[in-house]
Amino acid sequence: MPETQSSEIRSLDQIPNGEFVEVVEVVGVMEVAEAADAHTPGDDPIARRLDDLGVRKGTQIEVIRRAPLGDPTIYELCNYQLCLRRTESARILVRLLAKPDRS
Repeated sequence: MPETQSSEIRSLDQIPNGEFVEVVEVVGVMEVAEAADAHTPGDDPIARRLDDLGVRKGTQIEVIRRAPLGDPTIYELCNYQLCLRRTESARILVRLLAKPDRS
């Protein structure tokens, strides 16, 4: 599991190819105070869909590649690849992780 590299928080659409990140927050998802791992996407359909796809606080994501014109981008998370538009990935706040040693 990659270790935290930076405490700087950025949106996922700003992360270059090949980087690993951990989701800090999905804008539009309301956290439930009673249980640390419980969450509700509220009435926001995009936040709800991202939650359904496994994009939630603590999820680790690798940026795989961007389309030639920069949008959309392919990400890998939870053992599958997900393609998101920039407007969707801009809602996902992340923290950079150190790249895992693959030797």
